[in-house]
Amino acid sequence: MRAKELMDKSFVYLNCEDSVIEVSKVMEEIRRFTCPVVNENKQLVGWITSFDITRGLREGNEKISEIMSGYEEIATVHEMDPARKAVILTANNKFVTVPVVNDDNQIVGMVRACDIVELLSELYDIKVEKLYKAMQKQLKLMQNPLQQQASHSTAQALT
Repeated sequence: MRAKELMDKSFVYLNCEDSVIEVSKVMEEIRRFTCPVVNENKQLVGWITSFDITRGLREGNEKISEIMSGYEEIATVHEMDPARKAVILTANNKFVTVPVVNDDNQIVGMVRACDIVELLSELYDIKVEKLYKAMQKQLKLMQNPLQQQASHSTAQALT
């Protein structure tokens, strides 16, 4: 599985010149803890978290550019990277979201921790279902010889 198959393509991105107050409202409205900051070509230039917003409001910052993490501080995955890379980044760094970029460094999606949990639960359900079916099949195979033996024992007891 590739990162592009796991990523969420529905996300909100911000501009460096967006106001801290407006972004706080947007993030609250969409219920996201993190958002990418992009330039006019939708290339990733920064990252903003709810913690950054809190700090920005407390310190009286006006623009996102004053409080965002710069590009060099952001861990990303390429859309063609194995999805496993995003999972490992999320787990090892306790990330909520990992941005997914293309060859032009444009953000094309986000792998969120909840996407990973959803995938794992689907895989778990599939494996549990397969295990259950295999056990049912095995029990049926075991029942036949037991049933035959029980029938044979019953027949002997009657004679």
